[in-house]
Amino acid sequence: MIAASALALLLGAAAPAAAHFTISAPPARGHDELVQDEAPCGGFNDPSAARPAFGPSSQLTVRFADTAGELGIFLGIGANPSDFSLQIGKAVLSQRGVYNLTFDLSAVPAANAKSLATVQIRSESEHGSLFECADVTLDIPVKSSPTPPSPSASPSPMPPSPSASPVPPSPSASSSPAPQSSQPASQSPAPSATHAGGYPTDGPVLSGASSMAAGSLAAVAAGAVAALVL
Repeated sequence: MIAASALALLLGAAAPAAAHFTISAPPARGHDELVQDEAPCGGFNDPSAARPAFGPSSQLTVRFADTAGELGIFLGIGANPSDFSLQIGKAVLSQRGVYNLTFDLSAVPAANAKSLATVQIRSESEHGSLFECADVTLDIPVKSSPTPPSPSASPSPMPPSPSASPVPPSPSASSSPAPQSSQPASQSPAPSATHAGGYPTDGPVLSGASSMAAGSLAAVAAGAVAALVL
C-alpha cells in the first residue's frame, strides 16, 4: 500500500511536467520540462547565436502536448530582451498536435524592422504558466513614405492687372478761330506830341538829343514868322 501510494504521488507530480509545448520553428533556445515554468524563457536565459530571419511570411510552429490551453505569442526587441509586452498573436488549442501559429508584426515600430528580437510563447492551462523562447532577426518590409509632388515649374497665374483706362483728352486749344467782333476795330490815331509852346507837332515825339535839336529849329522858325508879321 505504501509503495502504491508513493507511486501515485510520483505520477501526480510528474503529470504537470508532461503537459508542455515546444517551439519547432524558429528553433527554440532550449527545452526542459523541469524548468519550463521559469519566466521569461523556460529556464534558458542566454540567447542563441543563430538567429534566423523572422518576418510576416515566416512560420511559427509549436508542438503542443496538452489537451487544452491558450498560447500567447509575444515579442521582445533587442539582443537579449526582458520586456515581452508586445503581443503579436494568440491561439486557443483544444487537443495535442503540431500547429502553425498566426501572428501579426504590424505593431512593431518601423525603427525596429531589422532589429534583433526574441519570440516568446507563453502557455496558460490548468497546469499553470509555461514559457519558451526563440531568438530571431526581424525582417519586416519597411513601407516607404510617398514622395510629395515637386512644385510645378510653370509660373503661378498672376491676377489680371487692371487695364489702363484711356486718359481723357485734355482740353485742347480750340482750333476754331476766336469770335471776331462784328464792328471793325477802330483804329485810333496815335496821339500827336504837343510842343512845349502849345502847338502840336506833325512828327513823332523825339527823345533825348534829337528832341533838343528839334526844339531849337522850332524856335528859329517861330522867330522868323514873328518878324514877318511885324
